[in-house]
Amino acid sequence: MKIRFGCADDLQFIIAADEETRILEKRVDLKLSSSDIDSIKEEIRKKELLVLEEEGYIIGFISFKSDFEVMGLLDKVFWIDLVFVKKEYRQKGIGRRLYREAFKIAREKGYKKVYAEIYELNKGSKAAHEKMGFKPALTIFEKKI
Repeated sequence: MKIRFGCADDLQFIIAADEETRILEKRVDLKLSSSDIDSIKEEIRKKELLVLEEEGYIIGFISFKSDFEVMGLLDKVFWIDLVFVKKEYRQKGIGRRLYREAFKIAREKGYKKVYAEIYELNKGSKAAHEKMGFKPALTIFEKKI
């Protein structure tokens, strides 16, 4: 298995994975917009997307942002945007391996903390992040009216 920076050839896999995640999280916007796709292209251009592949096939990726501003509440942070591992490779340490590489990049950029947005409905992701030592930092509540 090899970790590398994402490239334009990875775009279709990343779009499909992002849409699969949106379904799991029961998001309203199930399909990526053109601005979402432009954002992914920008992550690739800025080397803010890592891909893990096995025998030339992508099995997972992690995208992140440096100097990300969270609702104007925190100083700029290292933000994990999306982590995805193909279903048949989950529970095998692939996500942790991608995170370790992202943590390394964050440390090289001088960050002491990493933030990630976890949807409450994504129980597997929530459990994995807690197992890696992530703790809630900000909470957004909703109320139907």
